Amino acid sequence: MNLSMLLAVACGGALGAMARYAGGSYIMQKFGPDWPLPTFSINVAGSALMGVCLALLLSWTAARTGASISQASVSSEPVSLWFSPEQFRAFVMVGFLGAFTTFSTFSMEVVHLLEAGRISIALFYAGGSLVFGCLAFAGGYMLTRLLLQSFVQS
Repeated sequence: MNLSMLLAVACGGALGAMARYAGGSYIMQKFGPDWPLPTFSINVAGSALMGVCLALLLSWTAARTGASISQASVSSEPVSLWFSPEQFRAFVMVGFLGAFTTFSTFSMEVVHLLEAGRISIALFYAGGSLVFGCLAFAGGYMLTRLLLQSFVQS
């Protein structure tokens, strides 16, 4: 770990937190507070973006090393004058998406729904977050891999 990696995480995290606040505020204004839609939407979108980023990162590393995507691992070798795959991972995946998505708020909202006696909503929210988050990640990852493969073959 070095200062440039810490700065990459910090800068990405600051932008992710601002995006989460702005997106959550917008969704709350549009749809109201009856259901924790802001956290749900942001976590699902963040999961999809994480899948996209992982596919891009693995493809990027595989292209540089000649390995297949399934065998690629994140390289720390610079690929341009200003960042490496590991710095991209630190900035976007750890920093931005780590701050953009939130497990702690999700957990708090589930408990608040349970305390309010809204058990069916709490269970749907908890289960739906898990299912849709995983599906969004898988969809973002697989769609990006397909697009990258078709782009490379063209």
